[in-house]
Amino acid sequence: MDLIDNEDYQKVLFIDNLILQAFNDIRDIKDSGKLSFDSEATIKFINLNLNALSYIASLNYFYTKPRLKVNYNFKKNLFNFITDFSLFVSPILLASPSELIERGSVINLDPRERFLIVNKLGYLIDLGMYFNKGDFKSTLFLEDIYLKFIIFVKNFIDFKNLSENLTIDSPFYKVQLNHLIKSLELLEEGAFLLKVRYESNKAYIFSKQALSYIQAGRILATVTSQKEIAEKFSKFYDVWSAKFRSDLSNT
Repeated sequence: MDLIDNEDYQKVLFIDNLILQAFNDIRDIKDSGKLSFDSEATIKFINLNLNALSYIASLNYFYTKPRLKVNYNFKKNLFNFITDFSLFVSPILLASPSELIERGSVINLDPRERFLIVNKLGYLIDLGMYFNKGDFKSTLFLEDIYLKFIIFVKNFIDFKNLSENLTIDSPFYKVQLNHLIKSLELLEEGAFLLKVRYESNKAYIFSKQALSYIQAGRILATVTSQKEIAEKFSKFYDVWSAKFRSDLSNT
C-alpha cells in the first residue's frame, strides 16, 4: 500500500495540520502585543498551547509505526509554554496572597475555568513523564518543569475572590476548595521531590528549596484556615530544617 493512502499516515497529517494552525495562532497573539495585557487574548493563548501540546502528545501513538514519525519536541514546547506562563501568573513560590492580589491579574476566569486549565496542564506533564520513562535526563528536566507547574497551580488561584468563593453557599465552593487542596498537596509533593534530590547528593540548594515549598504550603494553609494541614507543614519544616542543619554541621 502506498504510504499516502495509509490510514495512520492520514491521521498524522490531520493532527500535523492542527498543530501548525495552533502554532500560527499562538504566534499571531504574541505578535499582536496583547499577551499578558488582554484577558481574552491571554486565555486564548493558554488554550491554544494546551491544544497544541495535546495534539503533539497524541502523535506518540504513531511514533512506533514505520515511516510515520512526526518531529515535534514535546518537552521543548512544554518548557516554552511554562516559560510564557510566567508572563501572566507569578512564578514566585513564596509570593503571599496579599502580594498576588496587589500584583493583579489580566486573566478573567472563574474558579472552574482556572482549575480546568491546571488539571489539563498537569495531565500533559504526566504524559510527558510517561513518554520519557527510563530516560534520566528527560525525567529530571520534566521534574523541573513540574516544580514550576506547582508554583503556578498555587499562584493561579483567584486570591482576590478566594474568601467569597470558599463560603459554603458560593456556586464555586467545591471547585475552589478542590483547587486549594490540590495546591497544598502539590506543594507537599514538590517538597518531597526536592528532599529526595537532596538525599541523593546532599546538595544544600535542594534542602533550601524543599523548605521553601514547605513554607509556601504552611503560609497557604494558614491564610485559608486549613489548620490541620498548616500544622502538618509546620512539623515537616521543624523536623526537616533540624535534619538539614545537622547534616550541614557534620560535613
